[in-house]
Amino acid sequence: MAFEWEKMFRRYVSDEIKTPYATAPDKLTRLQARYEIFAYALFMAVGFSVIGVVSLSGKLPHGDVPGVTIYAFFMVWMVIAFGYSKNQMAAAFCATAPIAVLLYFLIYGFYPKQSMLDKSIMVLVVVGWVYYSWRIVRIASHYPSMPDPPGQEPTGRRNPYDFWSKD
Repeated sequence: MAFEWEKMFRRYVSDEIKTPYATAPDKLTRLQARYEIFAYALFMAVGFSVIGVVSLSGKLPHGDVPGVTIYAFFMVWMVIAFGYSKNQMAAAFCATAPIAVLLYFLIYGFYPKQSMLDKSIMVLVVVGWVYYSWRIVRIASHYPSMPDPPGQEPTGRRNPYDFWSKD
């Protein structure tokens, strides 16, 4: 029995609906955008939660400066708000995270025992993150006008502050 690698790859890695990372933001459907925003929000919330807790220890290069911890926990709050509302302004604030990481590297430096290769890889990953964050902002800007996938009822953007809506 031979494995069908292409079929398995498409099923688990490159699903056109659940992993639409190669699709242009203006060509996405709402369902594809929801999946991509959910994945982005999940990784950002978990990552900045860990950064916020670790930065409380004072053993990182910044020492006891509370700004890193405050920014990390505020970013967690904003990412959750963005994942819920898909608001373009929340996406724009979330897109400042990689720039803040680059500023952190510039101000406080890297961990002392890292080689130049490690530092270069970290900077390249953060630059890629800047590019992907711009994609998320573009997705959020196109979200209100995105078409619903065929066979699904239109949902529209939900206003998170409308407590009296009948969903």
